[in-house]
Amino acid sequence: MKRQIGSDRMRQPLPPVPRGITERRVLLARLAIVITIVGWIAYLIYWFSSQFLNQEAYTLQQKFLAILYLAMVTLLIFASVAYLTSRLGYLYRARQHRRVPRAVIDEFFGTRQPTLTAIVPSYREETRVIRSTLLSVALQEYPDIDIVLLIDDPPEPVEARNIALLQGARDLPGDLERLLAYPREHLIAARAEFERDFADRAQLDALGMIRLGENYDFAVSWLELQAGSLPIEDHTDVFLKQQVFERLAADFSMMAVALRESVNTGGEFLSTERARQLYARLINTFTARLTSFERKRYVSLSQESNKAMNLNSYLGLMGGAYADVETLSGRTLIPTDPELADLIVRDPDYVLTLDADSTLLPEYCLRLVYLLEQDEFGDVGVMQTPYSAYPGAGTRLERIAGATTDIQHIVHQGLTNYSASFWVGANAVIRKAALEAVESITYEGGHPVRRYVSDRTAIEDTESSIDLVAAGWKIYNYPERLSYSATPPDFGSLAIQRRRWADGGLLILPKLRRRFKGSTRKNLDHRFGEFALRTNYLASITWTSLALVILLIFPFANQLVSPYLALLALPYFWAMSTDLKASGYRRVDILRIYGFNLILIPVNLAGTASSLVQALTGEHGTFARTPKVKSRTVAPLLFVVAPYALIALTIYTLVHDYYSALWNNAIFAVINLVLATYAVIAYIGVRHSIQDILVQIRPLLARRQRRRKERVAVVPSELIIEPRVADWQSVLYYGPSEYLLDTQAPSGKGHEKEPPPRLVSGSPRQIRRRLRRSEGIQHPAGEHKIRTFVQPVLDLTSSAIVGYEILNRINDASPTPYLAGLDVATALVVEGAMLAHSLAAVEVLPPELWISVNVSHRFLLKGDPNQLIRLKSRHADVFFEISGRGGAESDSMASLAQLMRHFPVGLQVAIDDTIPEYNSLQLFSNIRPQMIKIDRSWIQDIDRTRVHQSLTEVTVRFAAQKAAIVIAEGIETDRELETLRSLGVRYGQGYLLAKPIPLDELVAPSKPEPDPAGRGKDSTDAA
Repeated sequence: MKRQIGSDRMRQPLPPVPRGITERRVLLARLAIVITIVGWIAYLIYWFSSQFLNQEAYTLQQKFLAILYLAMVTLLIFASVAYLTSRLGYLYRARQHRRVPRAVIDEFFGTRQPTLTAIVPSYREETRVIRSTLLSVALQEYPDIDIVLLIDDPPEPVEARNIALLQGARDLPGDLERLLAYPREHLIAARAEFERDFADRAQLDALGMIRLGENYDFAVSWLELQAGSLPIEDHTDVFLKQQVFERLAADFSMMAVALRESVNTGGEFLSTERARQLYARLINTFTARLTSFERKRYVSLSQESNKAMNLNSYLGLMGGAYADVETLSGRTLIPTDPELADLIVRDPDYVLTLDADSTLLPEYCLRLVYLLEQDEFGDVGVMQTPYSAYPGAGTRLERIAGATTDIQHIVHQGLTNYSASFWVGANAVIRKAALEAVESITYEGGHPVRRYVSDRTAIEDTESSIDLVAAGWKIYNYPERLSYSATPPDFGSLAIQRRRWADGGLLILPKLRRRFKGSTRKNLDHRFGEFALRTNYLASITWTSLALVILLIFPFANQLVSPYLALLALPYFWAMSTDLKASGYRRVDILRIYGFNLILIPVNLAGTASSLVQALTGEHGTFARTPKVKSRTVAPLLFVVAPYALIALTIYTLVHDYYSALWNNAIFAVINLVLATYAVIAYIGVRHSIQDILVQIRPLLARRQRRRKERVAVVPSELIIEPRVADWQSVLYYGPSEYLLDTQAPSGKGHEKEPPPRLVSGSPRQIRRRLRRSEGIQHPAGEHKIRTFVQPVLDLTSSAIVGYEILNRINDASPTPYLAGLDVATALVVEGAMLAHSLAAVEVLPPELWISVNVSHRFLLKGDPNQLIRLKSRHADVFFEISGRGGAESDSMASLAQLMRHFPVGLQVAIDDTIPEYNSLQLFSNIRPQMIKIDRSWIQDIDRTRVHQSLTEVTVRFAAQKAAIVIAEGIETDRELETLRSLGVRYGQGYLLAKPIPLDELVAPSKPEPDPAGRGKDSTDAA
């Protein structure tokens, strides 16, 4: 991605241990709190005397506005005092912190080795991103660590990109183990030689010191070689290179130099025990057992689509041995004896949880586990270092989002000083005993589902913090910067992340209140401070957003909006600007953050509204994963339009205040107008705003115009969780990059306005010419004409088009009876011509939607497979539909299944004309199709046929276990549609939804023509 003006110029991260914590800085932090509180009390006295004693608030409306204004100001002041208090706690802790010497840590792990398992949840992450995370864990120098990549992708994806991502994730653990094997084996051999020579000696000699130094030099050479060969795509790769590989290399190089200097200067040689520790350090650096696990392969584990249940599924397996058994309902993990087990999961002392886009500095695990093993930390259940932002961000928005992340690091560190810490989630070392203390068990489908991390809200780590504290465990933030995590590079992905952060805090407040309800007088003061800080953490996003909106909307009197309040806010802004400067940013960035927060108000309020809806309905919130793609993510329409609406509202307020002579209000409106406008231009972008708006409203308008007579309107899908888009034009703006058309790439000189993307490959005239070339078929009976139609397949939930079925007709009729009257050789020629027609259709249809093509058993077994391969090469998501009714070749199903295995790229099979019954399920198990299409004869009157409903539901469940798509054909009534939705059928086609469209009309739209194939015929009659 091209670096923007105003991007992050910082190339090096802050030191792990905070510096510059002077007594003067602490004194000023205390003074800021005192000034804010005393100032608020003084304003409260002024407010009461002016509004009520002097009766400036005379009418009921004036009194209401006065009380409302005081309430809003008080909430904002409370949030600022909470921040000032937290940063004071941070300064106290940073000033008192002293690093434990490395020799002490090495000595500890030389005698005790607590077991540690690192679990890294991943969902369709780029292989490069996961690799960086796993490498940062594998090089932790920890003596006994297992690393498990928890892959949450659907186990049998159908899209080419998702197949590649899944395969890349599956291959990574083995690839990294092989990468680390060479240095590990070399160093193990070196240690064996050392033990052979010095096992009975108390001290090394000069030769032993030199050999030890040479082995550190070997490790340095390997690390530098890996750093030099690391592909660099963005600033996160630079961070991995410099802060993991080169930092370790520099550390080891200093050790090697010190060992040689000791020999050269005649200094004291190391004891054998200390040398043994240094050899162990080298070996531990390159020793890690890496594996992967996919819970979605097993029906015995939760299939809930959220990060919490991905973690819980593996945590619930710890300490057990399991047989991998294929049952009627699918693959199941059944507890068994270790000697009979297919899977053994050890029960560690500690669990490291780490997001797949995070990086740990080399000593993270050693220092945190060492501290957890000390007696004074025996009641700490979770220890973490709140993550910081990677330096060197390439966009203005990512830089400012990173600044807020680094400010949050200070806040979280300060909360620990008041026993008010929250588990952040991106990284943490968790005591296994603490997880077991909050374990709950429910049953799904007869299988026990264990929960350790709460999945009730989208902020699972925050709610779990309250659960752990209620169970008697503490959460502790280690006072160093040892972890880093990615921040969203664009407004679309940022909106998804921040909406999730704002969703759930209000739901957790009642649980927090119950936690503190039993406080005694003895500890009331201490616990009140903790309660206040925790309440602010959970709810301040809501009340500060509401307060700012209310202050903008209501025309408060000049006596209320006093300039004195601006002075009251100065300590907060001064403190944050000071923290920004100390974190490597500029003081003026405080104004950019204010504008940044203004445009996030709609996002925060949307998250709050989601919490309220969940409170009313009792349903679990939806976990929206933050997109991590190279291309820009489209922001939801509301979040694009709302900042402009906020600017318009501010302008209206400014004009009203001007004519009403409300000068204090007008000044406040001007400040908000300037900063909000800057934020929209700098962080969203006017051009990107227009693109995001058009990409979401244009498909709706185009479809309404093209199919104004149809009953079902297609609504664009909202990009929150699933990246599939509702219209072909959306692919210009939705990631990933391989779905983008060439027109998206910017020119060499700036970003010029892009022309509207074309639907076809080539001009319409060229497409029509290709279609005409393949229309005529010569065979013994004469020439016959092929005409191609396409019928949309819709998502029954959102009514969005997700795919098309290509239908070929011969002489304006179904080809099935026509082909039945031909001999085998002639029929293969005709089917080959129809496939050529389908190939032309594939070039016309949107590349991001799936395409299905009807192929007979005869052609798959005896025809030219190169025609199928050509179709597959032109479109990533082509499904070849074969009839499930059998026919002349029905006895060749085994041959058909074998044929599918001949293509390593994978032909995607769809079983057409399916009648849900036992034989069909047997066929699915043999061929393992990626798509199942239920026949229209079965769908007809399904709303009145209980047997059809029951067997359809069984088929849907079976397909879900096999990650197959189920499509209902021939939907013709609203009752059939509603019944299918209730049975869990997600996709469908039929005349109720959308009729077949002639391909030539799709290429060159014209006046509607009568359907030559006759009304009432469904796609199942076409080959």
